[in-house]
Amino acid sequence: MVSPLQSVDSRPVHADVECGYGLDDLVHLLTMVATWLYPLGQYAFSPADALLLLGVLLIIVALMLGIRKKRRRIAQRGTAREQLERMNQETAVRGDLEQLMVEIEQLAKRLGAQLDAKTLVLEKLLHEADQVIERLERGAGPTEPSADPQTIRIYRLADEGRSPMEIAQELDEHVGKVELILALRKARYRQ
Repeated sequence: MVSPLQSVDSRPVHADVECGYGLDDLVHLLTMVATWLYPLGQYAFSPADALLLLGVLLIIVALMLGIRKKRRRIAQRGTAREQLERMNQETAVRGDLEQLMVEIEQLAKRLGAQLDAKTLVLEKLLHEADQVIERLERGAGPTEPSADPQTIRIYRLADEGRSPMEIAQELDEHVGKVELILALRKARYRQ
């Protein structure tokens, strides 16, 4: 006769079976239960006793499946060391993100200050341009030509009758610059 503490295939039965129960373990359990019940087969069971026995078996199977699910969840979560490492990584990422947010905020402040400074310069230039336009509209006319020595030489050579090409070669300047200075002179005199 087989002992209740041994299975049919002589494997010892332990209460703390390793992680997870497979189909083989279930068949093994049912075989073991059937081995225990075999001597009882000589006795007549009432339907109530059979239902009670079936209920006990279902409870055992449900408990085994519950333990199996719990062990799977524990295995999926990992060890405490892995959880600690994961938390440390999350903390490091959170710290990096906070540092990045601080740097972005500082960059935004710097760019805002630069934009404010450039806005002030533009407003000043617009104000000066408005003053020049107002002066021109009042008929004040342009101011006297600048006292730039290069411009004065260009005017003098042009008054002598030289072409812009000749003036540019003599003063070692670009022809376009000479033509522009002379055109601006003519525009001033027309007003």
